[in-house]
Amino acid sequence: MGSLEQMQSRNQYEFVIYQCTTLTQLKWAEGTLEQATTEYIELVQEWCESFRIETQIAILQNVDQITRQVEQGIVYLRVTDCPVNTEVSSRGTENIVAISAVYTPPEYRNNGYATAQTAAVTQKILNSGTKRAVLYTDLDNPTSNSIYQQIGYKPFSDSTVWLFSPAL
Repeated sequence: MGSLEQMQSRNQYEFVIYQCTTLTQLKWAEGTLEQATTEYIELVQEWCESFRIETQIAILQNVDQITRQVEQGIVYLRVTDCPVNTEVSSRGTENIVAISAVYTPPEYRNNGYATAQTAAVTQKILNSGTKRAVLYTDLDNPTSNSIYQQIGYKPFSDSTVWLFSPAL
């Protein structure tokens, strides 16, 4: 690799970082918050791959990572008569825990499952004594930006991911 002057760069992603210290009480969609167990590793892996394909963001890419996170108790499912959504709480400190990989398969979308699940995971984080929950969302995704603000998240900062590659 050469010096920075010899590199091409492009803005790959623009995110808004949201934080929440108190949830807004809304009527949530049906279903319950459940910690994923090892029986759901394959399903979580499939949904994480779908998340990666749809967003072009590499997250929870392999079964070993997913297995570790399931065993740590930080992968959650929204369950009605079957799982309908997944997300992960990770990158925690005593003051902040991040939520990531919020994913609902297309056949379950527009039912409020991701909203209810994010609210439930956020409440679990806040009930644990953690001061705030944070999450990143695509700046250009009006749906997620609106949902997170409705449940009590407030924009905290912006983040840009740059991709550098050798100049041709």
